[in-house]
Amino acid sequence: MTDLDDLYEAVSRAIADAEGMPDERFRDAAAAWLHVARLERGIAEQTSASTVSGEAARIGAVRAALQGRDVGLACELARRYVADATLGERPRAELERLRSQAEADLATLTTRDPQILPVNAKIAA
Repeated sequence: MTDLDDLYEAVSRAIADAEGMPDERFRDAAAAWLHVARLERGIAEQTSASTVSGEAARIGAVRAALQGRDVGLACELARRYVADATLGERPRAELERLRSQAEADLATLTTRDPQILPVNAKIAA
């Protein structure tokens, strides 16, 4: 387990790196955002959903997964986080909105390219 302060510092650097990627390096940018998602998940695992830090980490993980073009991960994380009874009403609504966006993106991908199929995966905590 990584120290929470180290994770906060690492995620701040990772977000700056991902935001600084030029458009023509979209694959590198996607990988950078997935790294942000992994760090945010680490913070979410160490913080309660009822805290501001916990809310931000959960929303950040889902947003970063979407920006990293991993809509399956975004859907799974949003579903898991929304199921937490301690999550507040506003972050729950935002996570539901992000989940809906991810599911719509996934539906578009599977319609446009039938070779892209959703994978039902469970992420172990």
